[in-house]
Amino acid sequence: MKLLLKMVLGLVLLAVLAIGALLVLVDPNDFKPELESLARDKGQVDLRLKGDIGWSLFPSIALSLPALEAMTLEGKPLASLQRAEIEVRLLPLLGGELKMKGLLLDGLKLDLTAPDPAAIPTPVEPDAVAGDAPKAAGALLFDIGRIQISNAQIRYADPAQAQVVELKDFNLSAEDLVSGQHFPLAVDFELALFSGEQTQPQLVAKSQLQAELLLDLTRQVFAAKGLQAQLSLAGASVAKPLELSLSADVTADQASDSVEIKELKLALANLLLNADLKLETVTDQPLITGTLQIPEFDLKQLLGTLGQPELLTRDDAALRKLGLEASLVGPAGVIGLEQLVLSVDQSRFTGSLSYALQSGAQVVKLAGDAIDVDRYLPPESQSNDSSDEVTPQDTSAERYSKAPLLPVELLQTLNIDADLALAEFKASGLTIEQLKLLLKADGGLVEVSQISGQLYQGSFENSATIDARQQPVRFDIKKQVSGIELGAMLVDLAEVDRFNGLFSMQGEYQAQGNSVYDIVHSLDGAMQLGLKQGRLKGVNLGDTLCRGILQAKGQQPPVESAQAYTEFTNLSATAKITDGVVVNNDLKAALVGINLAGDGRVDLPKEALNYGVSLTVLQEFASDNCRIDEKLHNLALPLRCEGGFDTDPAKLCGIDKARIKKVMSELGTREVKQKLEQKLEEELKGNESLKGVLKGLF
Repeated sequence: MKLLLKMVLGLVLLAVLAIGALLVLVDPNDFKPELESLARDKGQVDLRLKGDIGWSLFPSIALSLPALEAMTLEGKPLASLQRAEIEVRLLPLLGGELKMKGLLLDGLKLDLTAPDPAAIPTPVEPDAVAGDAPKAAGALLFDIGRIQISNAQIRYADPAQAQVVELKDFNLSAEDLVSGQHFPLAVDFELALFSGEQTQPQLVAKSQLQAELLLDLTRQVFAAKGLQAQLSLAGASVAKPLELSLSADVTADQASDSVEIKELKLALANLLLNADLKLETVTDQPLITGTLQIPEFDLKQLLGTLGQPELLTRDDAALRKLGLEASLVGPAGVIGLEQLVLSVDQSRFTGSLSYALQSGAQVVKLAGDAIDVDRYLPPESQSNDSSDEVTPQDTSAERYSKAPLLPVELLQTLNIDADLALAEFKASGLTIEQLKLLLKADGGLVEVSQISGQLYQGSFENSATIDARQQPVRFDIKKQVSGIELGAMLVDLAEVDRFNGLFSMQGEYQAQGNSVYDIVHSLDGAMQLGLKQGRLKGVNLGDTLCRGILQAKGQQPPVESAQAYTEFTNLSATAKITDGVVVNNDLKAALVGINLAGDGRVDLPKEALNYGVSLTVLQEFASDNCRIDEKLHNLALPLRCEGGFDTDPAKLCGIDKARIKKVMSELGTREVKQKLEQKLEEELKGNESLKGVLKGLF
């Protein structure tokens, strides 16, 4: 035993003497010319060492490098260094523990170029060996006094992508780095991105970061407590310089595959985001839970700060107060927002949203109180700028736009299920209450199973299908309207005060194409409509009829009536639509003292109508301005409405001169018959049997 102990002590003494002799007798600076020659011959690198190399092996491995430069043989810079120092304790390292006094790098510069992809050999996968599985390495314990990196600069060029990335003024400082304990870290740098041959950077990012870091390799836990980061963005791709700040406490647990972010605050100009998040199963199907809040902010001010074009609205106060609150929920692989509260100025929406990370499927359920869309439209001075717009009177060009209506490619990518509701919705002057929309879109098939609401004393309930899976786009629409006060709606919608009445309609329509022109020219379908308690303003049909009759008889009609309207109690009609042409053969309406019947067609592509109306004057017809001879009662007197959509209503309808002659001929026959019956009655007084026979002949 004593002999063994002596041998061990002898070996230790021998090792110490050998190390001592090595440090005394060997000077690494003697090998500098050999190192430089070896770099040139074997590495094709021109290496230049500009000072003495310092080193030690025991009790610490220490290395001190002087300033150095590395260049290609053609003189192109590859790397340079002002100073580098590292000192690692030897005995703890042999026991699997890293104990360092410190690491220092000063003035490091690297110039890297991505290799040509064509010159990279295809890697050969090694054959699998049964039972040969990778083994997890044991966790490395460390105790490092200080790490200091200063004035580092790295340039990376990728010729294949025509991009250059430059990292400069990189500084990193960390002290008292011990496994499982927090230690202070500070980092700052500048990053620039260049594209193509441009000398000015597309993007310049300056960043500063501070935190108390935790690296627990045993428990596989990594944390940043009190993280504070500031980021400045500039460059050609950024309209205006931006300042962004972030603070949070972050913990990543690799063993449980989870990340937790507490008290996250992200600030950009006047936009602030607050959040507490937890991510589980991060590497598989992430499950995200927590809370999210964006306090009210001014969107117009934010866009101005970001250098975006000024956002003009009819109401300058619009988009000045936007905010959001929500809880984040799963399931795994889905970003879900529950208990969502979204505020847009005076409007408030509640509900939920979800987005599936893999499929992109979206589910939206929102209910709002009230919103006036007109407030958010461009100012009228912009929307009325229609110098290049084609008007209906411009017969030298198409009457309807051929510009695409729908973004077909976008529709083909949508995967959304939406349930939207609004207590009050205003748009284009219309006010709709209890608006409801149910919509599903998947791969270009958009199904609006319900769009319903209440407006102007009535209601509507429509549905539609848009099939953009193939060309041309197809539309199928069903409409049902009940008891809408037409006059008030037209006044609010188009400032047109021509009609009154309770309007109802049912219809089914089909069309194809992706422009107004295509839809109008391909429109097919059928409809039923009705109007009660109606009034047509701008024309008095009874007065027009009376004046027309007098003109046909060669008499001078009186002046037009002061009552420039026509009242009717009921109107009903059915119509068939083929290629945009609406054909109706059964229009019926009851006017005051007049029954109306009509038939004709409305040509939507040509914006024209040709419609015949028959007016039957009843016994109770009365007019202060013009009287119709009683002989004309119960005769179907014809009017014709013919012209374009822009024709003055007062000039649109008049006596149908082609048909009035036939009516007058029938009237003459009736008068002759009445006179003959009267003459026979006078001649055959007292002979009732013969009188009855003769009257039957007529």
